[in-house]
Amino acid sequence: MSVQTEIDRIITAVGAAYDAVEAKGGTAPAAQTIEGLAGAISGIKSAPTTPYMEAEYGVGEDTDGITNHYIKRAKLYNHTAIYAYEFAGQNQLKNLDFSDASNNITAIEAMAFNQAQVNGLVLPNTISVLGNGCFNSAYITTLTVPPLVTVLPSVAFSIIQPLYNNETGEELPINIILPQNLTKIGISCFDGASIKQIAIPDTVTEIGDGAFNYCEQLASIALPSGLQKISSRMLACCSSLTSITIPASVTEIASQAFASSGLTSITIPSTVTTLGSSAFNNCASLAHIDIQAHVIEIPGGFAEESGRTSVTLPDTVETIGSSAFLSSRANLTEITIPASVTSIGDYAFGQNEAMMTVTCLAATPPTLGRNALIMDTINTTIKVPAASVAAYKAADGWKDYASYIVAM
Repeated sequence: MSVQTEIDRIITAVGAAYDAVEAKGGTAPAAQTIEGLAGAISGIKSAPTTPYMEAEYGVGEDTDGITNHYIKRAKLYNHTAIYAYEFAGQNQLKNLDFSDASNNITAIEAMAFNQAQVNGLVLPNTISVLGNGCFNSAYITTLTVPPLVTVLPSVAFSIIQPLYNNETGEELPINIILPQNLTKIGISCFDGASIKQIAIPDTVTEIGDGAFNYCEQLASIALPSGLQKISSRMLACCSSLTSITIPASVTEIASQAFASSGLTSITIPSTVTTLGSSAFNNCASLAHIDIQAHVIEIPGGFAEESGRTSVTLPDTVETIGSSAFLSSRANLTEITIPASVTSIGDYAFGQNEAMMTVTCLAATPPTLGRNALIMDTINTTIKVPAASVAAYKAADGWKDYASYIVAM
């Protein structure tokens, strides 16, 4: 190789090095010498290490007529999370780009997308933690929760709202796709959400109080096979929910669990050992209640003001609480009280004016509260064991119904 060839090679290499310096934001001097190369490299500005975004903004007016600037599109850099309130209120959001290699996003923090439009948002699969209220009151069509998420926290999707077709005005259904490794749904997670259906993976064993409270459009939900407790107000005020299957894994139904729901019938399986007060209170369309549960108490207000036509009680029950089946809207014509019952609370079957036959199997008259059986009726027959007729007619509470008591 000639000397000139070697010189040309070095000049070319130095020029390429200076080109690389400029590409990295440095400045190449006019005289691109080997001696100046080290200084040019040291002048390269380091890339930002703090989180930032490049955003395209739009302008719009809020409901008060105030002009605001909204993020339409954004590309994130150096993010380890989508930070608390980072996109809250951004209801014109069209696209978020998480693709830059500087990101390692593992969490969505509290209220990050509160009241934001997240239509078509594709979340990174690296996310494993969601913060409380992260999508509270957001506008959503379809959202897939990342596969590493095992817990949906409190109010994560509460009051989420639908979007509408711009041409037809038709409401677009909300579809939240839950990960297959999910184990817990937190308190009030979907409270007030405008969802019509949801599929819960069988891996879920815990659903918090009020998780689907006031989901008035919810018409279809399959409870997971490993669920142990139907928590307080979990499905209360779900007026479109007409049927549900309680899995055999459930051992407890808590207070007001289904209160004011649209259920038309319910079977409580034998695995249930605890029932909460007012669990089916004010279920106006609830016609049939089959309690197969091995419970010793039907608590107060259990199915108060529900529209029953039939009730089946288990032969383990000992106490029927106050107003447990009181209802002015029921068409309950007969009831059999098991032999195991020792106490019937005030108004337990009160105001059931259609009641025609009460059969009490207990040989010893149960303790009977005020107006426990019937009100404003003259056609009811109370059937008791033949050997116990006299005892019933003499017992406190029962003697008020003496003229209705006959032998079975």
